[in-house]
Amino acid sequence: MKKYGIADRWLVSFVTVTLFFFVSPWVFAGKVKEFSADQVHIDASGKVDNSGKLFFTEGKMRIEGMNIQGPRRGGQTDMIVIVRKDLKLHRMLNPKKKAYFERGIDEREMASFSGQFKKGDEKDLGTETIQGYKCRKKQVTTSFEMMGYKQTIQSIQWVSEEFPMPLRTQNQDGSATELRNIKEGNQSAELFEVPSDYTQVSDLFELMEEPSEKRSRKRQHQGEDSGKGGFNLPEGAKKYLPKGFKMPGSGE
Repeated sequence: MKKYGIADRWLVSFVTVTLFFFVSPWVFAGKVKEFSADQVHIDASGKVDNSGKLFFTEGKMRIEGMNIQGPRRGGQTDMIVIVRKDLKLHRMLNPKKKAYFERGIDEREMASFSGQFKKGDEKDLGTETIQGYKCRKKQVTTSFEMMGYKQTIQSIQWVSEEFPMPLRTQNQDGSATELRNIKEGNQSAELFEVPSDYTQVSDLFELMEEPSEKRSRKRQHQGEDSGKGGFNLPEGAKKYLPKGFKMPGSGE
């Protein structure tokens, strides 16, 4: 099976993070209300293949250091995601272009979408300490059903009563995501705002593409209605979603 690109995976991850932040029962449940951390992705062999920074406070989250092309292609590594639950907004920033894309969030639509994910069996695997926090290690089975498409996924999660989200999640393929270098404490309000010298763009493609790519896309879509904006996944990512799948908050 042909794998879709880093950019496609990054967009899918962005939707997943936003969905998790708005509807997950874990968020805000822990005693630690504000922190910063390194968010590290580890491949199945145990090698770190991507890392970024996570800043968290009640109602606000910032993730930075996303590589939209991949390290082997020398991709840009300073893309930023800001999610504002208090304002019902998510924002994506490109510091290289000093540009940002902003989209409103419909919490009812998000909640409806999350209802398609049903948590099944949980198997207690004991306790382990991750980054200094005592965690309950458990194997979680989650079922996804939409438009006649069904899939069951197993993951291992390390969850602490002190923390508002899992400190480590291991996927079926052996890869994992982990929070490291956690620093508790107040986070600057400026982290969750768009700098005053940034320009707003109409869609994600305009946010990420270079001027030459923009001209090429304009020629390619000449005569088509391209003024809808919004959050639209590229075709490479769409083929990995169920037939008839509709993105939250978009016309897709």
